[in-house]
Amino acid sequence: MYRRSLVAGLAAAALTATAASPSAAGTVIPGPRALPIDQATVAMAPEVERLGGADRYTTAVAASRAAFDDAGGPFAAGAVVLARSDSYADSLAAAPLASAVEGPLLLTQPGALRGSTEAEIDRLLDPGQTVYVLGGTPAISPAVAGRLTSKGYVVKRLQGRDRYATAVAIAEELEEVLGFAPTGAAVTTGTNFPDGLAAGAGAGAYLEPVLLTNGSVIPGVTRAYLDANPQLEEVAAVGAAAAAADYAFDAMLYGRDRYETAAVTADYYFGHPDNPTDVGATVGLATGTDWPDALAASGMLALYQGPLLLTRKDALPAVTAAAVEALETRGDTSDVTLGFVFGSSGVVSAAVENSLRTAVAR
Repeated sequence: MYRRSLVAGLAAAALTATAASPSAAGTVIPGPRALPIDQATVAMAPEVERLGGADRYTTAVAASRAAFDDAGGPFAAGAVVLARSDSYADSLAAAPLASAVEGPLLLTQPGALRGSTEAEIDRLLDPGQTVYVLGGTPAISPAVAGRLTSKGYVVKRLQGRDRYATAVAIAEELEEVLGFAPTGAAVTTGTNFPDGLAAGAGAGAYLEPVLLTNGSVIPGVTRAYLDANPQLEEVAAVGAAAAAADYAFDAMLYGRDRYETAAVTADYYFGHPDNPTDVGATVGLATGTDWPDALAASGMLALYQGPLLLTRKDALPAVTAAAVEALETRGDTSDVTLGFVFGSSGVVSAAVENSLRTAVAR
């Protein structure tokens, strides 16, 4: 089992950026940062594993089983983060919290706890451990919370009056869990999902919060959080919508489309040649046209300290393949050793899986 130090490295180290340079899409971004976490090398031959189920619930469970404990995964779950299955609004900011508590992001219907999800929670947790419930009672009902409480779990609901305030509530809980204030944050639009889920994997690896804009407008609750946390030395806008907001961002990460934005984000968070070998050694691939599989992926990849990249169903975008190659060649000893494809072959085709396998094996 390998585990990150969640506190020591980040509490002691400040994150710094290199000089700015233009991206292919004309976006000005700083060079990627070195991740201040040490971990042992995971020795393995390059491989690609598909984590998919019959639906969004069982795909999230498959990701959980790959990462945690008795299925051979490298982590021991400290908690579970539970999101509604029919809307991404309250869960865009969830990956850093899942990373901090070392737990999976699982899905449930708003009105009833899904059986496959309940069974996975029971596998992972003992009574007295925490299930974080995201959003108010319309998002996840008292019936779901009550079912979890009846089994002895501690249910902690994180909510605000809207998705923007809920993201701030998650950010505040993240700081409470860590015991220190993060020195960076990602800001992304709350009105669409692709940019935020790519941001979640990157920010989650650094244990930094994800905050939301309303398109190109920064809501008051988001701005208030940023203003109240002067220790935030690097605030990255992920996606063109967030980058257009009225704020002095330290980095603006976007490309011509969601696939390129995910690739630029991967380079920023994981592409530094001085990172430990394991950082960026795992890559994840999910559809860019729907969010549930990518949500489960974002939390898992934050734990594995690797990026979430996006794909079309039947063809791996060239920019995505190039992002994998860039991670392979970023340093003398760097190599991508593990790839995950999230979702069934009906969501991400076998041809795309084979394309990722080819890219990882280079």
